[in-house]
Order: sequence, then structure tokens, then C-alpha cells
Amino acid sequence: EGISMNKESFWQSPLWAEILIKTGQAEVFLCENGENRVCIERRALWNGYSGLYILWVESSLITREFVLSIKHITGPKDLFLQIEPLEHCDNHAFPFDLFQKNRAPFRRFIEPVTALLDLTTPEEELMANFAEKGRYNIRLATKRWVTTRWVKWSDIYGQKTYTEAFFDLLDETTKRDGFAHNSLIYYQHFIQTLEAHQAGWLLIAEKDDALHAAGIFAYWGDAAIYYYGASSSDTNIRRDMATYLLQWEAIREGIRRKCTMYDFLGISADGKGKLAGVTEFKLRFNPEKKYWMSERVMILKPLTLFLLQCMSRIRKLFR
Repeated sequence: EGISMNKESFWQSPLWAEILIKTGQAEVFLCENGENRVCIERRALWNGYSGLYILWVESSLITREFVLSIKHITGPKDLFLQIEPLEHCDNHAFPFDLFQKNRAPFRRFIEPVTALLDLTTPEEELMANFAEKGRYNIRLATKRWVTTRWVKWSDIYGQKTYTEAFFDLLDETTKRDGFAHNSLIYYQHFIQTLEAHQAGWLLIAEKDDALHAAGIFAYWGDAAIYYYGASSSDTNIRRDMATYLLQWEAIREGIRRKCTMYDFLGISADGKGKLAGVTEFKLRFNPEKKYWMSERVMILKPLTLFLLQCMSRIRKLFR
């Protein structure tokens, strides 16, 4: 009691811990470090084995004493501790020598490159700084009578809830772009938790009662975050450019909430790969590219981890 978590990071907030617990994504441990608490996630890997993750934490909190103190919560099937720091690490307190790797054994959760928009810029100037194609598409969506509004997860759209409608759009999007997505219940819990804390909702873009695009946006501390987005694959619907108007409304909500930055989350560093299309879209809002520090990994069970990685590669070969 009286000890606050790092409020600069959504992934170190009580809100994120609650989302993880409700969605069953991870076990959560809160470890004290001075006057702060650090959120540690235990995520399942395979056959009872797990990895420990600390996401988007200020590197100044990761001291030798803190890392060594974490060992009392490690279980017999925890294979590694992975830390994804919030910023470039230029302090001397970070115990680099305790970490054997700077590459994730399985996956990194926070993309190493993001796109940040400065929300302290006046709204008209912010819009003027967007790429011409971005400004044009926002105006086009408005001229074609696309509208946006915030809805609750349980609001009804036809014969289903808006969350279910969002999930259907997300299924279209991931199949089109080659991504994966979570379960419907995951997104329901995610939006419910945001709503309960007034930290975000589901934003929709529609026209003539047809859903064109939708997104989940989180607002925590000084940050507005574009977390999940989905849009129709119908060519005629896509011509209305609803996704641009959707982003603009989410950005304006961040301004209304006095946020100082809008985080588009992951983009491709070189504009290539699986994030190429997403990157092209996000960069039309002329954000600043931000490179985060590479992850640091402490191996707890080297042999077991090696065998599990080998099995994972073999399974991928036979898919």
C-alpha cells in the first residue's frame, strides 16, 4: 500500500496486470523495487514450461539486486527471464553481465521499432504535418459520409455485439495481411477492462449502418496507444478510407485527454517484411520513428530451453 507502479508504461500498469489475469494470458507477479512495483509475467510455452517477461520497464529499475531478488519466484519450469526495456539503456546500474542473450528465445512482445506522434502540437498544425495522402484520405472519408463513434463492448450491431463484429473484421484483416489473432473472449475482456477504468473503448467507423473499420485504443498516463485495428476486405468499402478517419478520431481523443504522445506501436525498420503494409499506413501520419533497446534474456534452464527450441523448429518444418 502506498507503493505506486511505473505509471509511464501501459505494460507496467495495474490495468495491464488486470487484463492479463482476466484474459488468462499470463500469471502476474508484482515485485517491489524501492518505491516502485515491477510487473512480471509468467507466460506458458509448451508442456508446462514457461518464460518470465518484464515488458516496457524503465531500465533504471533493473538493478543487480532486483534481478537477483526475482529468483525466489522462479519455478522449476521457468526457462528464462526476458526484459524489454522502455528506452535505450545508458545507465550503469543495468546488470548486463547477468544476461546471457540479447535476442528473444521465442518472441519479442513489444516491436523494437515504433512510431510516435507528438500530441503537444496544436491540432491544426498536427493535421498539416501529416503526409498529403494521409490528409487527403481523412478528408475523403468525411466527404463520403463515413462517421466514427466510441461504443461499449456489449453494444448491439445487428444480431451481434460490436465486439463480435470487430472480431469478424479482425478475422478478415489477419487473413488478408498474414497475421494471427486472439480469441473473441480475449478481446471482450480487453475492452471491458479498458471501459471499467475509462482508459479506452472500441472505436468504430461506419457508413449506412455498415461497419467499415474498428479499433481498440488505450489511454494511460501521457500515452494514447493504437492497440488493435481491423478493417473490411471489401474493395468498395475500402475505397472510403475509413481507417484514416478512425485514426484521426483516436488521435483527437488523445489530445482531449491531454496525452503527450500517440503510439502507433510496431512498424518495420526498413519498410519491408510482414509489417510493410501497416508501416506504410502509419507513416502517412508523419510520426517519429523510435528504436527501443533490444531485449535482454537471462537463461535459467539452458539445456531444457535448447531442446524446446529444437522441438519448436521441427514442428514448424512439418506444418
